[in-house]
Amino acid sequence: MLLAFTLIAVSALVVLLTGLGRRLLGRAASTTARWRLARSLAAGAVVLGLAFLIGLAVVLLGDTSGFLYQVPTGFRGLLVLPVVVLLMAVGALVFTVRGWRGSGAGLAARIHQVVAFIGVAALTWFGWQWNLIGWHF
Repeated sequence: MLLAFTLIAVSALVVLLTGLGRRLLGRAASTTARWRLARSLAAGAVVLGLAFLIGLAVVLLGDTSGFLYQVPTGFRGLLVLPVVVLLMAVGALVFTVRGWRGSGAGLAARIHQVVAFIGVAALTWFGWQWNLIGWHF
C-alpha cells in the first residue's frame, strides 16, 4: 500500500512541476482557476504525505533510544504533517467538487485527481491504524 502511495506521490510531484513549468514559460492554462487550485492542493497533500513517510522512516530507522522515556520533540513535530495533509485534502476535495463541471480538464487529469484522493485515503487509513494522526500518547 505504501509503495502504491509512493507512486501516486511521484506522479503528483510531476503534476506540480508541470504546472510550475507551464507558468514559467508563460503558457495559458486551459482549465479554470478553481480546478488548478484543486489539483495543486491535492498534489501538495500527496507530496507532503510522502515527506511524512520519509520522515517517519528516518526517525524509526535511526536512533530510537529517545523513545524509551518520552516521545521526542522531533517526532511530535513530525505528527503535524498528517493533520496538514488531511486539511489540504479536504480543501482539494471541496474545490474539486465545486470545479468538476466546466473545468476544462481532460479525462486523464480527472482520473489522476481521483487517484490522488484514493492515495490520501490510504495514507489516512495507515496513519489511523498506527495512531499517527494527531498526538495519541
